[in-house]
Amino acid sequence: MQDEDDGRDGDAVDAPVPGPRAMSREQRREYDRRKKAESRARLRKAMWFGDIPPHAHNVTQALADAAVMVLRDGGAGAEAVREALKLAFARYPGTVEKIEADIAAGRLGPKVAKTRFVVPPFLRPKED
Repeated sequence: MQDEDDGRDGDAVDAPVPGPRAMSREQRREYDRRKKAESRARLRKAMWFGDIPPHAHNVTQALADAAVMVLRDGGAGAEAVREALKLAFARYPGTVEKIEADIAAGRLGPKVAKTRFVVPPFLRPKED
């Protein structure tokens, strides 16, 4: 039986594929910068279409967005959000008022839910 040549060098098959660990420090920084920019672009696109993955960070951010929107609109649950903030920042008096002022001034707003989230009618304040 004759060995057939498949066109590959036998040593090249077993050679490790060069990756980020084989890069110089400068190359690694550029690689990391480029990959982070790609990741942020994917997240921005996903946020635009309301299709972010339900990872712990995104869930926490969405809950924070909901709290910001409830405080902004003064809807049902706003007092519960204020109480939670008072508990979280008990050592810092006036924090809740500053947060609400920042929300009203537009300095603090939703991050992930801003494009598609609409406050349902039952959460909106009643108009007299």
